[in-house]
Amino acid sequence: MERIMELISLPQTTVTAIREKAEQELEQRNKENKLLLAEKKAELAKEDAKLFSVEEKWISNTISHDTYNRWYTDIMQRKQHLKTLIDRLSQNQTELYCTLYKTLDTLTDLKYVYNKCDASSKQELLRLGFDSNLDYEDGIYRTPTILEPLSHNVVKMKSEGVLIYEKKAGYPDITRLCGS
Repeated sequence: MERIMELISLPQTTVTAIREKAEQELEQRNKENKLLLAEKKAELAKEDAKLFSVEEKWISNTISHDTYNRWYTDIMQRKQHLKTLIDRLSQNQTELYCTLYKTLDTLTDLKYVYNKCDASSKQELLRLGFDSNLDYEDGIYRTPTILEPLSHNVVKMKSEGVLIYEKKAGYPDITRLCGS
């Protein structure tokens, strides 16, 4: 398994390409979040104005206490929902960026990652890389699926007798990264 991990480790050029694509997508997400944040803050201000209006009407006896309670409850629920969204959209993305960079660099040495993992993490790594289709038979690993970025050495793995990749009918191509 260690040799397979060595051979599926990504070349630095692939990691660099992934990093650049991830940076672009994160930058786009940040722009969208800033716009959405401004929109939600404006909505919150409108809810505050509504609440003020309802309170004024109740104080001046223009509406009943029951009507006030219904409006107050409704407005406060919307305000709470908006505050939650605003908090989420306002979070600092620095930690996400740091995790991304740290994690991407490990993809060039999956043998090291594999050896550092506990048993359940090793299983998850194999499930992700081989779409839960890795079997061991007659002293060799076999799979009908492998993530496309990890497949750059399938011929070498087969020639070394460590992994045989045989796409079988009925299995989808696993070529996507990060769910895209």
